[in-house]
Amino acid sequence: MTLLTGCAPALLTLWLARELAVAPMAGRDPRGLFWACLAHPAVRRLVLTGVALASGGGLVLPFVNLFFLETFAVGSREIAFVRVGATLATVAGALAAPLLAARAGLLHGVVLGRSASAPWLLLTDLAPTWWSAGGAYAVRTFCVYCSDPLHTDFSMRVVPPGLRATASSLTFLSWNVSLAVTGWIGGELAARVGYPALFSLGTVLTLAAAACFWFAFRAAQLQGSSRTG
Repeated sequence: MTLLTGCAPALLTLWLARELAVAPMAGRDPRGLFWACLAHPAVRRLVLTGVALASGGGLVLPFVNLFFLETFAVGSREIAFVRVGATLATVAGALAAPLLAARAGLLHGVVLGRSASAPWLLLTDLAPTWWSAGGAYAVRTFCVYCSDPLHTDFSMRVVPPGLRATASSLTFLSWNVSLAVTGWIGGELAARVGYPALFSLGTVLTLAAAACFWFAFRAAQLQGSSRTG
């Protein structure tokens, strides 16, 4: 019954997609758009940094429930409480994202949000109790979702209008490929060396990805500042 209930919104989206369908742009070859995107330096940087940004979370997040179960010997009620806390943190982070953008700008907002999430990921593993680990995990989620809307906005600003839809698809693909690969690696690490090494590596990858994003796009930020100055 739960699965059938979950399918109902998906079936509704099929009708909405049909109602929102638009005619394809004349003269635009999908293969041409694909290669045009790959030839554009900003799109290439978005794809490569997308792989990096997804790697830290992709390494750890699929195993968060198992981590709480095996480390703290909690039950489904406590794990559900942690998940609810993370969901509320997601909403709060999305609402706080415009404030971060107003204070730091899009590029620095992405970098600050991702960087700030790294120590909280590590503290999730170091926390002595399940509720303090859950709190650290919620703060980590808040920081990530402060930066994610800014990343989407920034991505569209550095890509020409005619390439944005294809570039968005390529970026989405790069994130999901990274999530799949790092999820498999994370499972191997958790089984072979345990959760401390897994969370530590996830923290290092998160910081490295934030640095890579800043180095990849700092020139675009400086160019935008010079135009508005």
